[in-house]
Amino acid sequence: MVLKIFDISSFLARKNLTHAELAEQLDCSTSLVSVWASRDQTPSFDKCLKLMELGMTFEEMFGTELTNKATVFLNKPKEIEDQSEFNSKVGKAIIELFKGGFFQFKEA
Repeated sequence: MVLKIFDISSFLARKNLTHAELAEQLDCSTSLVSVWASRDQTPSFDKCLKLMELGMTFEEMFGTELTNKATVFLNKPKEIEDQSEFNSKVGKAIIELFKGGFFQFKEA
């Protein structure tokens, strides 16, 4: 199974931005944003942080499948402690990201 992550195109459409406008805000080339839009590459960590600051949603960054799992973690944080150590750590990290205001869920 291949996870569909870093949906820059949805982010651009929602924010009504062009590749060039986003590239300017991220201090990178328009061609690099185009590569991300084609999903041939994903942004570097520092660009991901900037995308979060610009309002990229958790779903746009990590995809629907991980968003659904994050929702479970957020709604039932005590239940993750009963899972594997890895799942527990991932769940707790997701909860902290949301508590810290790093992400918002995409508005319907």
